Amino acid sequence: MERLVLGKGLCIFMLLRFHSAAADPLPKEAGKEIRFEALCPQPDVEVMLGRNATLASQLSPPINAEHMNISVHITPYKSPGSKKDVSSSVDLWRRHLHQGLLHVRIPHVGLEDEGNYTVYFRSRSFQSSCVITLTLAGSAPHMTAKGIQDGVLELICSASSSSPLLEVWWEDDEGKNRTTSFLPDHSDLYNFTAITRIHEAGNFHCIQRNRRSPKTQVSTLSIEGSVLQTCSCWKWITGILLGFMAFVGSLIFHYTCKKRKCKEANPKGVYDGMELLQGQEDAEIQNLKNKIDDQSADLEWYRQHSGPANFTEVDVLLDPATACPSLQLSSDGRSVRLKGNRQPVAAPSSEWPVILGLQGFTVGKYCWLVDVGTCQSWAVGISVAAVSRMEPSSLAPEEGVWAVGLTAGQHQAFTCPVTKLRMDSPPKKLVVYLDLKANQLSFYNAATCLPIFSYMCQFTEKVFPFTWTMDLENFITYCPPADMNCSHKFHEAPQSNKPT
Repeated sequence: MERLVLGKGLCIFMLLRFHSAAADPLPKEAGKEIRFEALCPQPDVEVMLGRNATLASQLSPPINAEHMNISVHITPYKSPGSKKDVSSSVDLWRRHLHQGLLHVRIPHVGLEDEGNYTVYFRSRSFQSSCVITLTLAGSAPHMTAKGIQDGVLELICSASSSSPLLEVWWEDDEGKNRTTSFLPDHSDLYNFTAITRIHEAGNFHCIQRNRRSPKTQVSTLSIEGSVLQTCSCWKWITGILLGFMAFVGSLIFHYTCKKRKCKEANPKGVYDGMELLQGQEDAEIQNLKNKIDDQSADLEWYRQHSGPANFTEVDVLLDPATACPSLQLSSDGRSVRLKGNRQPVAAPSSEWPVILGLQGFTVGKYCWLVDVGTCQSWAVGISVAAVSRMEPSSLAPEEGVWAVGLTAGQHQAFTCPVTKLRMDSPPKKLVVYLDLKANQLSFYNAATCLPIFSYMCQFTEKVFPFTWTMDLENFITYCPPADMNCSHKFHEAPQSNKPT
């Protein structure tokens, strides 16, 4: 009986001890609270206008902060002397507070959200804080190329920002500033345009930076020599139209003068038959003028609608007939990975595990979305059909392959030599934009809507979606067009119908 009473007493004592510990969750060391320090792992955060921002903070040591008093204050750039408590207007993600981690989410960042954020952690005995600077980045840079004359190309990089502190310029591979003119425009947003004129092939980088932040956004455009050797097709079209219009104008002038002279030198009625004939000729001339007007309207329409919008979304399916035997293709034809017990290699030149898409392209503007996920060795882009039948070779435009990818832990564009890509957030999904009319292939990060790399070259053969992978575990997947709803935010434009 005594043992039973002692056992019950011991259970009651343990329950009371546990309840006391639960009621006071603050960690203690020898009866005292542990001193902690608030840290901000990423003190500078840059986000585009209208996007969501996440500010991370943590405690060191990583103690339980669930019962601490937590608040967030902002010192706006617009009012540097004021400080405002925004704890109720932001989302505090407390899921990992038991590990001392806190994420502050700011939805749809606006001009008033730019500033310094101070995150406070307060316990019964201690208090600590850290500061995170939130700045607005410019829009995704838009890069275009325009032919000036044979052998000279004008590269234009444009970006917009809500801040006048945005900087945009061109650099070459050696880090030399190649900007020849800079055109700021403060009509609505702050619009900045950097222009350079080049006469040699190579990689040219559009650099974008907010002067408040040390981060830079880099977008690379690769120019092949074949582009510089070709005149702009618009010059030929415009020259032919202008010459044709001048010829028709001279005919109109000739017949008008002839008709006037005949009327002055001859009695009325003698040339009634001639006037009838001239009336028929005038009608034919008018028809020619109408055709010229229609062609001019078509030309203007194509000029206005040859921008980044109006791309045809492609549902890419992979062609098993072009697959290397070492590749495993999914049943729906969208996903591929390396199969077998082989170990991944670092360089793509030692193996040729490639597969092409079913649909090829010769003219038009197309885009598709590809999910590379956590693949560790991959390349995606376009290639000519003969690539799938070639012996193991290098991934380069000289071999008929235009691609970007990840090898040996480094993201790169497979130019010759390869171009190492500088990016803050490695892409999980990429949007591929192919404009065969402008001879341009561009890759965008689908999550950030930022350009990764662009090729400019002459595509003289039919090209197909291209995939290379040396990953045994993870699939590369081509997503259906319905999944591209987020990726077109930087290419939205009013849709128009071509004139008939």
